[in-house]
Amino acid sequence: MPSPAKTVQAASDPSTDVAREVLPDTDDVDTAHTPSGRATRTTAGNSQTDEAERVRVALSSGDTGMMERVLAETKDAILRHRLLTHIVAIHYRLRETSAYRSAFYAFAQQHMKEASSILDALRSTGQPRPERIDAFKMTAIAMDEDSRYEEAIAVCRAASALDLQDGTKTGFAGRISRLEKKLSARRR
Repeated sequence: MPSPAKTVQAASDPSTDVAREVLPDTDDVDTAHTPSGRATRTTAGNSQTDEAERVRVALSSGDTGMMERVLAETKDAILRHRLLTHIVAIHYRLRETSAYRSAFYAFAQQHMKEASSILDALRSTGQPRPERIDAFKMTAIAMDEDSRYEEAIAVCRAASALDLQDGTKTGFAGRISRLEKKLSARRR
């Protein structure tokens, strides 16, 4: 789904370990995704390193349209996670307009759908497992704002099933409890 706007400055997110500078264009230098999650330069060109380079450039550009185009072409689960993390966060911050809210929901749903394969890919490459995937928390908050309590509860339960945290004291369990109270109040 294309963004409502072409360019939005991407937030600096240290959890992505993606370099922010653009390397000079050369045919013999590529960026490879390593088990540590850091970008490294290699001289052997292949499709995986080309994919990592396209993702790195898209993320450093801050252009959501570019990130979305690269996402559509990216197969690697970890690289998709990095792109989706940024795309979802950008649309979430701008969710007050209906176009951005729709885009937020679409990309957040995609990120949540891919969460299990992302966690499997991180485990198989020896990378640390993230405590959270913010698309779950952001979606629960947006659904709460839209009075979509049952759906928000389902999102929280899905995150809990993956053993993800939401960064709050009470976690997803506390969020579920608060949403259930709102749901009960609405039914009265």
